[in-house]
Amino acid sequence: ETRLRVLMFLAREGELHVTALCDKLGQSQPAVSHHLALLRVAGLIEARRDGKHNYYSVRAKHFQRLLTEIFASIGNPEADEIRFEDFVLTHNP
Repeated sequence: ETRLRVLMFLAREGELHVTALCDKLGQSQPAVSHHLALLRVAGLIEARRDGKHNYYSVRAKHFQRLLTEIFASIGNPEADEIRFEDFVLTHNP
């Protein structure tokens, strides 16, 4: 859920510093950095360094593919998991 929220914030606001994401998510910097690292490994976000700070943004092409998979699976009530490379979104009703 947190990683999906990170993606949504970045998609909506463009580029954000890790501190801004911490504020929006109500989580500590180490926790948010962990989620950002996993999203980077999955190829869904990218980082830009400016001095001492890292700014994160969505890799639009990959994020669009993920959204396509999500919406395609909505039509299948049997689907409880969506895989996108190393990123897995699981639905546990």
